[in-house]
Amino acid sequence: MSALYPRRMLAAACLVAALVPIARADGDCEDQSAIVQLAPGASVVGFHAQYGTSSLDEIPGRGIHLVSVPEGTNYGDLAQAVAGDPQVQGIEQNCLVSDESPEGGTRSFFFNVAPGTFEAQPAASLAQLDTAGAYSRGRGVVVAVLDTGVAPHPLIASQIAPGGFNLVGKNSDTSDVGDGLDNDGDGLIDEMVGHGTFIAGLVLRAAPQARILPVRVMNDEGISSTFLLTAGIYHAANAGASILNISMGTTQPSALLENAVEFAAGRGCVVVASVGNEGNATPIRYPAGYVQHGVLAVAATTDEDRRADFSNYGPHVSLCAPGVDVASADTVSAWVAASGTSYSAPLVAGTAALLRRIAPHAGPALIRSALLDACDPIDALNPGYEGQLGRGRLNAVRAVRDPRLTQALSWDRRSALRPGSPPPARPAGLSPAGTQRLAR
Repeated sequence: MSALYPRRMLAAACLVAALVPIARADGDCEDQSAIVQLAPGASVVGFHAQYGTSSLDEIPGRGIHLVSVPEGTNYGDLAQAVAGDPQVQGIEQNCLVSDESPEGGTRSFFFNVAPGTFEAQPAASLAQLDTAGAYSRGRGVVVAVLDTGVAPHPLIASQIAPGGFNLVGKNSDTSDVGDGLDNDGDGLIDEMVGHGTFIAGLVLRAAPQARILPVRVMNDEGISSTFLLTAGIYHAANAGASILNISMGTTQPSALLENAVEFAAGRGCVVVASVGNEGNATPIRYPAGYVQHGVLAVAATTDEDRRADFSNYGPHVSLCAPGVDVASADTVSAWVAASGTSYSAPLVAGTAALLRRIAPHAGPALIRSALLDACDPIDALNPGYEGQLGRGRLNAVRAVRDPRLTQALSWDRRSALRPGSPPPARPAGLSPAGTQRLAR
């Protein structure tokens, strides 16, 4: 057993399953709880009896438990106490996960726009989304939106997939709504309501016939945690999602979060994450930083293909997509515009759905490669940021034309036409288990 990332004790309030607020400074970690992963066969009841802890939450089937530390102690005391215990595979703090807006803090700034703006916006033209739609519209591909929930906007309501879950409220209500209270004491009420709905709308702008799986891991104040996000990734992967969009992050690396990303990739999921809005190269935000597990880390550009001044950058960035004044759905029937890397990521996630629709058995590595190889290079337009903005800006039409997808589809069809016979050799990049089989 090893203590996973012991950290400085920062937050003062308790973050329990219902998300009682913790300190708002990004990367802060809870001092009165711990995330514990038990070895297979180990009993959480026995763990509580031995160390005086109690259960706050768990990720079913994973041996991962959020526990409170004994009264009068802190995370560091518990981490030291369990060191060397063979029933404990890992322990780490539960840290804040948020989406810092370009204006600072977690407030989402939405500005009303005319209804036609959604279809005619420059972001769609730059990424050539409509031309790509002649090749694929993402029909039936399930895209999980791990966020604040999703409202039944007319654009979205008929595209909601079954199996979503509210991990904040521990129920099946994935509505994107607030409670009318300033729960975190920052002077703002329900400041992140609409964030998940906006993102779902952008996924559908790229892939109009995709299905949206809402997984609520962030509350109406913009607060999530490594535990909730980890739980959300496992839920999405197990619920049949093909693409995961994560428009939030933490500056604290988490072994448990990393393991969840690796699990999702192993299930054939393409994981897309925003890189953050601080305008810096460091600290890196996670899960966008887990590119070694195939995460597509997305930065934001302007309509002129220049780095948005708020967008983070660095060698971990995979690619960029437009993220300034993009338009999408509001929580009612209106249309609004906003800026942020959070809104660049779903354009990439939606485009990944187009590719997955063309070649249902294409593995995450092939989808990722097709997206990156298709990018328009933008280094020349961004002096001083060469090599810091990934492969360039998203080009959806070039991605859907990638001949490797046709090869993957041909293999899939040949396999289907030979019931009872050994399948032909699988081309490189195909997922061994595949994903959901979709009719053309």
